[in-house]
Amino acid sequence: MESVVSRTVRWAHRRRLLVCTLVAATVVLSVEGVRRLSFDADVLSLLPRDSRVIARFRTFLARFGSLDQLYIVFSAPEGHAVSEYSDVVAAWADDASFVDGVWRFPDDAHRTLHHLSAGTFLTSGDLVRAR
Repeated sequence: MESVVSRTVRWAHRRRLLVCTLVAATVVLSVEGVRRLSFDADVLSLLPRDSRVIARFRTFLARFGSLDQLYIVFSAPEGHAVSEYSDVVAAWADDASFVDGVWRFPDDAHRTLHHLSAGTFLTSGDLVRAR
């Protein structure tokens, strides 16, 4: 009884031209597939393309070019202007208040007032370090 491998080799030997043509076609298709293959390191390509938020973020990146800076957008409640909150905006932008990634308040004028809930407020305080 003849093995499957022996029969396959004999068949391929008798049809050399057909086998060479199939191998060449497979190589051409593989090369074309590899040519179209790409690796995308852009994390944004993994996000949904039909999201309004992502579309706006892509527009932001197109205008500003990178994510090297942090942009903070302030909005005011309905019926109020952002200018009413200029002290809060100034505190965010003040280099004296935020130094080396740490909030520092050299005097009471730099402290901020935060509304927690139900008439409860909190003021920023001194830096406390644990020992």
